[in-house]
Parts: sequence; C-alpha cells; structure tokens
Amino acid sequence: MRPFSIGLMENIAWRKGALSVFQITGIAVGLYLPYFIVRFPLTSEVHQHMVYVLPHVREPPVLEFCLAATCVAPLFSGHKAINIFGALALLLFIAAYRFYTVAFFPCGASLPRY
Repeated sequence: MRPFSIGLMENIAWRKGALSVFQITGIAVGLYLPYFIVRFPLTSEVHQHMVYVLPHVREPPVLEFCLAATCVAPLFSGHKAINIFGALALLLFIAAYRFYTVAFFPCGASLPRY
C-alpha cells in the first residue's frame, strides 16, 4: 500500500511508473506470504531461544522484494519528506537486522536457513 499511496501524490510520469513496479512487487509478496503460511504452517523450535520456522520468508527474493516495496519505494518520490521517511525506514531496518543478528546469532554465526 505504501507505493500506491506515494504514487497518488506524484505528478511526474516516470515516478508513477517506478512506484507502480514497487506496488506490483509488494502485491506479489503480499499474496505469496499468506499462501505459504496457510499451505505450510508456521512451526517453532527451541534451541538457545525460540526459533520460528518459516522457510519461505528467508528465501532470497522474498525479503529483498518486501524491503524494496516498503523502504526503497519512498526514495523514488519527488517529495522531500517522503524521501526522508524512506531513508529512515531503510536505516531502521538495517539497525534492527544488525541487532537481531548480534543478539540471536553471536560470534558471527550466520542466520539459519531452513
């Protein structure tokens, strides 16, 4: 929905086109994830901490497409406030991801792939 709402504010054709690509990407991820959650239910395992096993979320294109639709799309706007919002969203994602990997996978261990 974020690329759609940003696209409604744009007047320049190429920006609307770029945002429509992000919108299609967001819709595809939005349909893909619920399908796989219903088709292959969420499970959990206890190691040193609780681990939720959702193998399809960590497949390479899923996270990147979701990140592009939510954090990169605002960077294509012509409005400065929306650009700042997109940059902050991307920065906060990086900080949260970094915290997650340090807190739950210390000593440089990589994220588990299921």
